[in-house]
Amino acid sequence: MRKIYYVFPKIQYPISLQWTATVVIQLIVFGVTVILTSRITENLERDMAIYMRFAVFIAEILLFSMFNFWLSIKLTHRIAGPLVQVQRVLNQARHGNYDVRVKMRTNDYLHEFATEVNLLLQGLEDSYGILKEIQSSFDVPKGADSNRIKQISTTGKSSVKP
Repeated sequence: MRKIYYVFPKIQYPISLQWTATVVIQLIVFGVTVILTSRITENLERDMAIYMRFAVFIAEILLFSMFNFWLSIKLTHRIAGPLVQVQRVLNQARHGNYDVRVKMRTNDYLHEFATEVNLLLQGLEDSYGILKEIQSSFDVPKGADSNRIKQISTTGKSSVKP
């Protein structure tokens, strides 16, 4: 069975492209620095030339690592941020607050997902409002068993015989 790796191309393609472009640029910069440090250190003593090349490569690796860390945080924040927002909104809805909505920043991914969650919450809010209207239309006499009245209204049958 063939695996599909691009399950969500709108998100995966730009991230893969950015990451690949970054790596290619870093490899080119690394190659250029190898050539330049070789030319600069060719007149130096052998041990000093090795030390200089090593120092340049370590500095370059540290700079690339910091840049890659920053880029990974930036790219994953555009996915993780919306997921945290959706989680907060769903937690509020689980506790009965159906009028909350997922708010997204323009650069965030998962806009379609947030739209679907917002539509679901709108449907729940509408259904809850209709249920409240139906429930408020029942006049419950004082002292009546409201649970029993709710049971009768939902099943349409009463087990008590007149």
